[in-house]
Formats: sequence, C-alpha cells, structure tokens
Amino acid sequence: MFAILLSAFFFAAGDSDPSNLMVMIPFALLFVFLFIFLVVRATAQTIISEDEISTKTLLGTKSLRWSEVSRVSGRGYAIKLHNFDGDVTVAPATQLPGYDEVVNWIGMKRPDLFSPLEYAEMKKNWAGTIIFSMVGLFLLAGLGFCAYTSG
Repeated sequence: MFAILLSAFFFAAGDSDPSNLMVMIPFALLFVFLFIFLVVRATAQTIISEDEISTKTLLGTKSLRWSEVSRVSGRGYAIKLHNFDGDVTVAPATQLPGYDEVVNWIGMKRPDLFSPLEYAEMKKNWAGTIIFSMVGLFLLAGLGFCAYTSG
C-alpha cells in the first residue's frame, strides 16, 4: 500500500498541473502518520517483573502493578490491561517475539481476570474492519482521481 501511495505521489509531483499535487497532500500526510505509527510500534518493549508489567515505546513508558489491574480487554490477538480508574492501560505489542509467553505470564499472575464463568461469551466487533475498508476505498478513489485528472 505504501509503495502504491508513494509512486502515485511522485507521479503527481512530476506533473506540471499543481492541482494534482494538492490532491496528493492528504495522502502524503497519511503516509507520514502511518510511518510514524509503525516506527513507534517497532520500537516497543514489554517488561514483566514480579511486581508489575511495563511497556516502553518512543512515546514513553506505562506501568501497572499486578495488584492495580482490574480488567483485561482485547481485540483480535492483542491484549490490554486496565487499572481500576481506567486512566492507565498497558498493551504489550503483539509483534514482539515471545508474545504468547507474555499472555501466559499475565494469566499466571492474575488468573482471576480470565474466569471462564464470567467471560463465557466472546464477540468480534466489525467496526474496525468497516473503518479500515472505508479508508482503503478512499485511498483507491483518490489515486483513481489523480490518474484520471493527469491522463
């Protein structure tokens, strides 16, 4: 996706019509934000000790003591730990090697958070899939518009 976006940007930048370049500016900004997001996720670390769990990224460190964890949530393969106030969440990065061991360690430290009687039903939210599809269609429509106006 990044290769298509980048090639369309350079294609529009090489055109003599400045309106094509103006159309590509939002796509270039989206590309920059996605790149920053991926860099932040790629530098993630998870540190587990007997007392707490911490996650580190370029943006900072978040820590939760095991006794402060009130609930667990997640989406797909990802897991989040929440404190009692709900103002601190720790989310180990799923792309880390040993992520399965991190989830197992959380289950060993706080088995009460994974009670099959309390959490017997699991559901998937389709909102994320729909939003992702709409953004993809928007990008494709923008690239098609750029190709149409430059041709």
